Amino acid sequence: MTTAREPPYLLGIDIGTTNLKANLYDVAGRRVAAASRPTMAEHPHARNPDWAEYSPESLWQATAANIREVVGQVADAGQIKALAVVGMGEPIIPVDRRGDWLYPAICWFDRRTEPQAQWWRDQFGARRVYGITGQPVSFFLSLNAMLWLREHEPELFRRAHRWLVVEDYVMFKLASVYATDYSIASRTMGFDVQRKCWSEELFAAAGLDPGSMAVPHPSGTAVGSVTETASAITGLAAGTVVATGGHDHGCTSLPANVLGPDSVLNSTGTADVMLGVLPEARLSDAAHDAAIPVYPHPLADRYQVMDCILFGATALDWYLERFGSDVRTHAARTGSNAYDLLLAGAEQAEARSRGLIWIPNARGTPTDPAVRGAFLGVRDSHTASDFVRAILEGICYEVRARIDEFERLFGANVQRVVAVGGAARSPFWSQLRADITGRTVEVLDTEEAASLGGAMLAGIAAGIYANHDTAVRQVYRVQRRFTPDPVRREQYDDCFRRVYGRCSAALRGVDAELAAIFPPES
Repeated sequence: MTTAREPPYLLGIDIGTTNLKANLYDVAGRRVAAASRPTMAEHPHARNPDWAEYSPESLWQATAANIREVVGQVADAGQIKALAVVGMGEPIIPVDRRGDWLYPAICWFDRRTEPQAQWWRDQFGARRVYGITGQPVSFFLSLNAMLWLREHEPELFRRAHRWLVVEDYVMFKLASVYATDYSIASRTMGFDVQRKCWSEELFAAAGLDPGSMAVPHPSGTAVGSVTETASAITGLAAGTVVATGGHDHGCTSLPANVLGPDSVLNSTGTADVMLGVLPEARLSDAAHDAAIPVYPHPLADRYQVMDCILFGATALDWYLERFGSDVRTHAARTGSNAYDLLLAGAEQAEARSRGLIWIPNARGTPTDPAVRGAFLGVRDSHTASDFVRAILEGICYEVRARIDEFERLFGANVQRVVAVGGAARSPFWSQLRADITGRTVEVLDTEEAASLGGAMLAGIAAGIYANHDTAVRQVYRVQRRFTPDPVRREQYDDCFRRVYGRCSAALRGVDAELAAIFPPES
């Protein structure tokens, strides 16, 4: 990384599930300094090995170390004019009156809070929760952790002065303020997304105090500045503007220029996440039944909707681990990349994998853990490359299905898919997304788009950008566009309509029977 030269700079801090990152950008959105450390989940309970927690101290120390590393790459810390924190959202931390943390943040994938989620369904009603918060009732949302702690750690619960999700906590450590943004607040399941305030009705039903939460603000609001204490720890100049950031995928949509219902962001990683943007909150029964969250976008006058395939690019890791020993051996012997070899073989395979179909639900769906993945149409003539190509095609078919549902439920007309993440680096896979979805696919010329979205919000808060339109004009850059090939588009459209959708729906009953015999955890 070269030493940064041209001020001013903007800092985006990303509190992610896998990594904690600090990325520094100039006003044109070019990354000039970076640091990253793993997000370490701890498993503290021998009798409950599935419990997982984040140590607030570890999160803060790793974040502070990232910031110090980035600051060390600029000539003067004063060149960094503002920062914002983005990230995962839901894990929440109780702090006492001194701001000291009382209990670790329960990880979003720790299911110990499922009984609390069921309480909302049984006693309050999932549709009513959705009508207020835009969130399907889910175990990982923050209010469930608060209820769990009240039941299992009552003395600690009584000492809690404030409840801060992890992004709020980092902001507190930097600026000594109790602040959050609308999009992060929405991930607690306690925020009224229409009125944009904490829901007195939900907190009263739970017997919780909304005054114990951080104060909500629009994303991109200057809520404080770096304190002398934080300056000594991080190397940032005291007085540096601290702004509210947002939920990570919504922040990613800013540099992607996905700001209206004509576009969808497709984040390709462990899961394949689809995010769309609407001009208002459309909280229909149909959207609830499809379990699609609808909540404030980092732009104050818009809302985001999100859906995901839980078994996205991870499917290639799964294939390599189970069936790819020959590929791994060849890669090690030749100094090649095993993933590149898989993709090269899939590219040479016949389009539509000679009738082999993959249903990519091997980790269930966000609403139904009992749903299974499946290979269909298997013949003894199918090759390993056919199977790999079918995996890639199956993920793209499902992306199309989710985009089609977005259009049906919200009246959108998606012409453009912006792909970010690891899978977007493959031209072959990006072209496949275009051919199967029937939409233009853009790959950004941007590094760490979530952090960049946070930096853009920091720049708006500090007055470096006049508004979000100015910020987007400066940073939005497309590395490459992929348009659907007319022949392959027609072929895939035929297969999607005649086969994929019917198979996916027909298997639901079989999946339920399998789940009764073999529970999802087995």
